[in-house]
Amino acid sequence: MYNEDKIILKDENGVEKEYYKLIIFNSNITNKDYIIYTDNTYSNNILNIYSSIILDDNKIEKITDDIDLKEVEKAIIKVKAQLGNDS
Repeated sequence: MYNEDKIILKDENGVEKEYYKLIIFNSNITNKDYIIYTDNTYSNNILNIYSSIILDDNKIEKITDDIDLKEVEKAIIKVKAQLGNDS
């Protein structure tokens, strides 16, 4: 499930964990909706971010296809470029 600011997901052990939405976007190439989110933790001083496909029933699905991954990467690059231009 997800709402405006956060999503709650269960890990492989069934434990619920809270994540925060960074970006939601639609790809014209895949015609899918994606969400990019974080748990606000860091690895090697880099923010951990995750991405998934938003399904029609507002559930999310793990990204396993290279095309989907490339769409997410393009969205992240676009946002980073926009943030760089704003500073």
